[in-house]
Amino acid sequence: MSEKLEWDDYTMKCGHKVERYDFYIDYDGVIRMKYICEEGCETTWVKLKKAPMPDDSRFDSDPFEKDYVPRTYVWNEIYKGDILPFKCEGGNAEDVEDYEVAYKLYIQRNLSGPRKKILYLRPIRDEEYVLAEFWEDGTIHFMTGMEKPLTTKGFQSWTEKDLEKIEKRVKYFKENR
Repeated sequence: MSEKLEWDDYTMKCGHKVERYDFYIDYDGVIRMKYICEEGCETTWVKLKKAPMPDDSRFDSDPFEKDYVPRTYVWNEIYKGDILPFKCEGGNAEDVEDYEVAYKLYIQRNLSGPRKKILYLRPIRDEEYVLAEFWEDGTIHFMTGMEKPLTTKGFQSWTEKDLEKIEKRVKYFKENR
């Protein structure tokens, strides 16, 4: 359904940076968008996907609002590459940080202990890499730091090198199962 985009690395074929995009939902419920550069050059319309019908739509509170209530998630509906917004504790309405799900896995410290659902979150802006735990009520919480590296706020952090090691271990485990 997707068409090939005409730009790469935020630079369009015309050589200018992407400034904005326009979008609309057509009569079939398909979302279409196009990019517009600093000088006004435009790409062709790109089909993205079908928009959900109003009775299928779920609206959660906006993390930029003061009365924001953290969204609840379903573990099996969180995928690598998803973007999750988090409102900073004690912050104002502008203190919202977006994170990309870099990896998700189960951790069990011992055979009789409970399994924890862990998300490796990569910052979208210039924030720090952080580990988060998925709780049974569907909420996601940053893990307090137990070992280095730690974020400046004291949460458990990780590095790309750590993630590579984990991915290799999981791949090895699955192959030798």
